[in-house]
Amino acid sequence: MDLVLLPPRDGEEVVGISYKENSENILTVEEEPVESGLGIDARNIARLRSKIEVLSAENSQYKTKLFHLEKIVVPRNAEETQHFLTRIAEQEVEINRVNELLSDVKEELEVANESLQSVNKQNDEIPSQLTALQSRNAELELSCSSLGERFDNLQMLYEKKISQLEELQKVTSETKSDLQNQLTISQSFFNAIELELNEVKNKCSKVTEENVELCGKLLEAQNSVKTLEDEKHKKEVELATKNEQIEILKSEFKKLLQCNNEILKRLIGEPEMGAEGDAVVDQDNDNANAEPLEQLTMILMRVQPIWRMVHLASMPKRRRVVDQTKKLSECEKSNSDLETLSQHEKDPHDVAVRRKSKRSGNIVIVSWGLLVLDAALDKQFQKSSLKTGTHKLVKNEPTL
Repeated sequence: MDLVLLPPRDGEEVVGISYKENSENILTVEEEPVESGLGIDARNIARLRSKIEVLSAENSQYKTKLFHLEKIVVPRNAEETQHFLTRIAEQEVEINRVNELLSDVKEELEVANESLQSVNKQNDEIPSQLTALQSRNAELELSCSSLGERFDNLQMLYEKKISQLEELQKVTSETKSDLQNQLTISQSFFNAIELELNEVKNKCSKVTEENVELCGKLLEAQNSVKTLEDEKHKKEVELATKNEQIEILKSEFKKLLQCNNEILKRLIGEPEMGAEGDAVVDQDNDNANAEPLEQLTMILMRVQPIWRMVHLASMPKRRRVVDQTKKLSECEKSNSDLETLSQHEKDPHDVAVRRKSKRSGNIVIVSWGLLVLDAALDKQFQKSSLKTGTHKLVKNEPTL
């Protein structure tokens, strides 16, 4: 088996091609890797050329053999002919492959020739480079001589520096002893400072604990302040609602005073009781006074629930309520007695007297209710003025 070297392509390793014949006398080509140390030089190129000549001769021999086989060999049956044809086809394929390899080898040989020419050019440039290197060598020798002189000077400086270093070592030994003494003093000082720092840390820990406790107390105080503010806001809202109710009562009270004044005016301007004609006048007065009385009763019915709330809030003592209920029951008794008396009397003059007494009793009840309401409102105004800082409101009291 012969080995032929091929020049390497870009990024590839050197490859060798071996040619051998198998048992059936068919030429096969195999590629084998070669060590990278083998390069392409003039000897390899000559060897390649000789190998190309050998391959071309072998190729011509195979062609003649194939020609003779095609003429001489006669198959005996169809199977032999088919086998023979397959062998011929395989040999043709191998021949074509060898031809392709030959063409590749020729191309690589041309590339090798070009590389050889470039190498020759470089060899021609070597003498000029050698002269340049010689001149450079002379320059380096001169620089070496100057460096030798400089080295001698540096050696002298080195000896001086060594003597200075010995002196410095003596000084450093002395300063080292001084520094050790200062270090011991500073160490004792630092130990004392460390003890003081530990005491300060302990105090700081105590202070932090106290701060935590104070923060807890502060949070509790803030929470209590918030609750007090909420309660204050609630009380302000309640006070505002009460003030609104008081304003409503004031307006209703003014209306009551107007009604009461109208009733009093009509009663005062009424003529004395006399003949039967007077009874007719009284009947007309009753019809005239009916409207303000109805208005008065309607206003009292509307004011009654609000007045109860204000009365309970402004008069906590139960005695005054009991006294007022007693007075109210006495007035109701007097009214009932007047009604019972009026039922038994049938005289028109007595009827007029009964009506007059009934009106006077109603006026007494209404005026008493207004006075009680006025007192309750007055006390409520005093309380609201004390809480809110406003002055007491002055109201027009009824003149009976």
